[in-house]
Amino acid sequence: SKYTHVDKLDSAQYSILFQCMILRLGSAESGHPFPGLQSFVNCVRKQAADIEVSNVSYVEIVSEKADSKPTLLGIIARLQKTFVEELRHKYVVVVGDAKTYLLLQAICFEYKSQLKWLIPFPGDWHILFNYQKVLMKPYADAGLKSMAKASGHRGETLTSLMNASNFRRTHEFLLQAYEALYRYFLSLYATNAVGMDNYKQDIASLLSGVVERFTSLTCNDELNSFRSYCKKVLDNESM
Repeated sequence: SKYTHVDKLDSAQYSILFQCMILRLGSAESGHPFPGLQSFVNCVRKQAADIEVSNVSYVEIVSEKADSKPTLLGIIARLQKTFVEELRHKYVVVVGDAKTYLLLQAICFEYKSQLKWLIPFPGDWHILFNYQKVLMKPYADAGLKSMAKASGHRGETLTSLMNASNFRRTHEFLLQAYEALYRYFLSLYATNAVGMDNYKQDIASLLSGVVERFTSLTCNDELNSFRSYCKKVLDNESM
């Protein structure tokens, strides 16, 4: 099978996730707090020169219906003037909710070559919100509901979590559940497969690599928290 650029990015993301879970697990033993997955990914991505960064802009709020063809045509005209004619962008990705996305597709089909620069895309939040229901429905009774109860969810809060009616609550729970399972299996491996001595050496080696990789990056609060944490754990391991 052909190893594509997308495969390389996926492999890099799995590597980042694995490193973060190892470090998070180690922080529980060291007593020093370790930043979350999102912060860690942001720091690592600053090293990746081959990852293109997008420019994101927002259209100001208009007092009109978003799922209206005349409204979208007016917004498209403004986007074309700003991004295509003035900033000379070849393509512009426009995101919106489900209704807006379908209407944008219909407009692009109607105007065809005139809007070849416009790429409609369903908004990330709407994708995640709908995907939550897909995850919760089959897996609620396969362990997620038990994990939710064990973590303190009760009554209406538990119901909204299982129905995925509150995006932020369900989003945070799924992230926590995933990390908990990941760290649990890592701890089983550490204690039963390689032994704690080798496991601690692996963590120390990984932390040394993280400190070295972050040294050349621009100093900021987020990176300082990583350096501080890693050095504390390394100092403890060397004592």
